[in-house]
Amino acid sequence: KLFWNSTNERLGIGTNTPSANLDTKGNFKLGEHGSVLNSIIRDSVLTSSSISLNTGEGNSYPFPLANVKAGANVMISPQNVLPAGCIIAYSYSIAGTVYIRIESIKDNVIIPANSKFYVTIIQ
Repeated sequence: KLFWNSTNERLGIGTNTPSANLDTKGNFKLGEHGSVLNSIIRDSVLTSSSISLNTGEGNSYPFPLANVKAGANVMISPQNVLPAGCIIAYSYSIAGTVYIRIESIKDNVIIPANSKFYVTIIQ
């Protein structure tokens, strides 16, 4: 059902109390070849301990996030610049957990404890 809120100029689909210009209750699809979108989750995570990496080494950090589904699209942004010589190799999700893999391209790279990453999950 469609609902038009003329006072706030908002359209609700499946809701009669739209809180944005377009508010859809449930999932939605954009475009002919689009994917069905159920939710977007934004959060932040912290590494628990400091780790030292050498060339070719890496570390995978698991972060529990209760509402994350397996195979969701995971985007990661560090709050601060990562130490020189390391990269975010990849990120992925399984049900309830997001993983971030950081790898080193030089010796003696220290990933400090409490490194903060912003996480956006599209599922």
